[in-house]
Amino acid sequence: MPGLEQRPARMQMGTPNPQELLRSDHSCLEALFGELLEDFADGHQGEIRSTWTEFERRLLAHFENEELFILPLFERVNPEEAAAVRAEHAWIRQLLSELGVGVDLHLVRLELARDFIGFLRAHAKREEVLMYSWAALTLDATARAAVAQGLHPSAPNQGEASPPAAGTDRPRFGEPPVARAGF
Repeated sequence: MPGLEQRPARMQMGTPNPQELLRSDHSCLEALFGELLEDFADGHQGEIRSTWTEFERRLLAHFENEELFILPLFERVNPEEAAAVRAEHAWIRQLLSELGVGVDLHLVRLELARDFIGFLRAHAKREEVLMYSWAALTLDATARAAVAQGLHPSAPNQGEASPPAAGTDRPRFGEPPVARAGF
């Protein structure tokens, strides 16, 4: 699949740059968005299912990484925005699950897929603006290595890293995204 084999971005002296790693992962997801929309446009159900499965796996892994290694630290400096991102993740997970059933039953059409991907693109932009620059400036080497390992499990581990203890509660399903001006 296009864009999936990108190597992790690195900062000087081999320290992973979380901003570049996460943006790179968004680029990989964007490539999957495009492939998924093409599959829907072509109407090939087998291709839709295959791409959807990869898309779902990659998106959930991306969320898990952010929730384990970025959001617990980000919520210390901006708890309202961290809560809003968690709520969006929960809402997206719910939609992803419902749409996955629809994909299995061949009920999801191109327009609905476009709407969902449009929402995901807006969410990605929000994360890039809010969290990724902050993460590049704030995360220590251990947290950077954890983000790199979470996004690229085959990458060399640059030290053991575990998620922060505080603030790692999983979001609840069914919470709508928090309304905010400008996003």
